[in-house]
Amino acid sequence: MTALCLGGMGAAWSQSVAILGSERAPSYVQVSDAIQSELQRSGTATGIPVAYATDGDAMEVLLSKAPKVVVTLGAAALRTLLASDTRLPIVAALIPRATFEKVLREPGRKSAGPVYGIFLDQPFGRQLDLIHLVQPDVRRVGVLWGPDSIGQRHLLQAALAARSWTESAGVVGPAVPLGEATRQALEGADALLAVADPMVFNSTTVSNVLLASYRSKLGVFAFSPAYVKAGALVALYSTPVQIGAQTADTARVLLRGGVVGLLQYPADFSISVNEHVARSLGVSVDDVGLLERLKRMERKP
Repeated sequence: MTALCLGGMGAAWSQSVAILGSERAPSYVQVSDAIQSELQRSGTATGIPVAYATDGDAMEVLLSKAPKVVVTLGAAALRTLLASDTRLPIVAALIPRATFEKVLREPGRKSAGPVYGIFLDQPFGRQLDLIHLVQPDVRRVGVLWGPDSIGQRHLLQAALAARSWTESAGVVGPAVPLGEATRQALEGADALLAVADPMVFNSTTVSNVLLASYRSKLGVFAFSPAYVKAGALVALYSTPVQIGAQTADTARVLLRGGVVGLLQYPADFSISVNEHVARSLGVSVDDVGLLERLKRMERKP
């Protein structure tokens, strides 16, 4: 059966935000809970229905509650909603920018409403600022690209050019295995920036990339705190609560008829540091102080 939070009745649904998660994984549940908590705290919406794309009747049940805005969490939920005949505004969260853009290009879309993206990945400018704060001497950044992430390469190149930095790239593909691409990315690099791509970074590959970087005495700047535990130097990411708060704020503005950006990177973020790796690389840094310095950089005009 479809899992729903049925805390409201009648007219309350007409002012509601509905949430469609891709599955019942902890990350989706945590963000969904954060969205509901923020909307209820602000008095924007109560009795928020929640369903999952893995349920066969999810869309029928959600749309029967007449929400004015639907939040999707993850790619599967966004695909499910885009395949439905609805004109409702969609706020797509918990999804990398590359995946978001890929899903919007896929055939079979019926939904005619506007789609707002709240990306899981951090803006490249912010990531390069972090690299500079941790290792000020970095001028050449190694990057591994895969088929899903390669479309974002021009964005990184622009951010690098703005700092007069260069890229050492390895592109994974049919003719270039991950091991060879990793060697290419590390050659001549001062640090490795991990960009999310399922072909490059997954449970079976990440340890090899981290080990190769460690042997090259290069710090890895990752996008997940799990990678810091596995051996990355630093991770820059947004927590479920941070993503949930931004998603709820976007939905709240839309409910009130306001204007929001179609494409949004995380407004708030967190940092994790692997102190053992930092010591081995001769880097002195603490996550709290580093986070404060990075946020100060973002506040500069």
